[in-house]
Amino acid sequence: MNWELKHYTPAVATAWDNFISEAKHGSIHQCTAWRDFQKLIPGREQVLGFYALDEKGQWIAATWCVKMSTGFLNTHWYYSARGPVIKTRLDASFKAEFLNQVSQVLKKESGLFWRLDPYWQESDWRALAKEKTTFSLKPATKDFQPTDSLLLDLTPSEEAILAQMHRQGRKALRLADTAGVKVEIYPATKVCDEHLTQWQKLNDDTTTRDGFFGHDKTYYQNFIKTLSPYTYLCLAQHNGQTVAAAILTIHHEKSIYYFGASSSAPETRDLRAPYALQWAMIKHAKALGAKTYDFTGITPIDQPDHPYKGITQFKTRFGGYRSTYASGREVVLNPVWYALYRLVKKLRP
Repeated sequence: MNWELKHYTPAVATAWDNFISEAKHGSIHQCTAWRDFQKLIPGREQVLGFYALDEKGQWIAATWCVKMSTGFLNTHWYYSARGPVIKTRLDASFKAEFLNQVSQVLKKESGLFWRLDPYWQESDWRALAKEKTTFSLKPATKDFQPTDSLLLDLTPSEEAILAQMHRQGRKALRLADTAGVKVEIYPATKVCDEHLTQWQKLNDDTTTRDGFFGHDKTYYQNFIKTLSPYTYLCLAQHNGQTVAAAILTIHHEKSIYYFGASSSAPETRDLRAPYALQWAMIKHAKALGAKTYDFTGITPIDQPDHPYKGITQFKTRFGGYRSTYASGREVVLNPVWYALYRLVKKLRP
C-alpha cells in the first residue's frame, strides 16, 4: 500500500479531529484539544503531530508526540498518550513502517526515546516484533495509562444498567438518595472559580488521605477549559457542602471518569456521595450519546495487592466488564543515552 507521512498544521485540525472521532481506538488523548492542553503544562510546550494518508488521500493514522523532560542533563523524550491511532484494517507491516518514519523524525529532534501506549493487545506488539524496523523496542519504564480498565456498556436502558450493578452498589445509591445527596454537572463553560476551589479542596484532601499524586488548581482548570466541550466538572453536595467531586470527559461515543475526590470528614462517610456522583455521571454520559463509560484503572487480575485495590472494589460495584490493554512500549531513539536513562531510573525511581 502506498501512503505518505504528513506533519500536523492547523489547516488540518478539523480533518484530524474527524479521524480521531471515527477511529475505533481514537480517544480524547489524541484530539487537537489535547495538544492544546499539553502545551500549557510547563516543559511540554513542544507537541509534534504526525498523520498518514493513503493513495486516495484518506486518513489512516495519526499521533501526537509530546516532548517530555527526563529530569536530568537537559535531555528529553516523546510521549504519545493512547497513540498512535491507526485504522484497524491495517496490518503489522504498516504499523512498523509508520513507527519507523515517525521515529526517524524524533531522532533528528534529539529525543532519547518515544513512549507509546495505544489501545493495543499484546498480540499487536508480537506481530509488530516480526516486522523489519529501524529501531529497538523496550517495555515502558513506567505506564502512564492503566493496563486494566472497567468499562460500562451504556447502550441498555438505565433500568438494565442498574439491574446489572452489584447489590451493594444499588444499596449505596439508595442510601445517598435518602440522605439527600444532590449532584450538579457543569459543562466547561459553566465552571467558575468557586467550583474549582471546591474541587481543589477535596482533591488535596483525597491525595493526602490515599497517598496519590495530584496537581495544582491551574492544571485542572486548564484541563477543563482547554478540553471544552468534552469536559464536565461534577459536584456532589449535601446540605450546601460539596462532599465529592469528579471530572468527566465525553468524546464522541467514549466517556471517561478522569479524576475523583471526596471528603475525609467522618460525618460524610455514610452519605455514599461518590456513588451518587458516579451514577449521575453515567446517566449524563448516556444522555449525551456515549456508548461506553470508562472507570479507568482497576487492579490487574494477577496483582491482587496493586495500589488500585481499594478503588477497584468501589468501581466494580457498578458492574461493567474488564478491558485489558498491553503495557506501553518505548522506541529507542538514542541507544547510549537511553541505556543511561534506564540505569538512572533503576537507581532513582
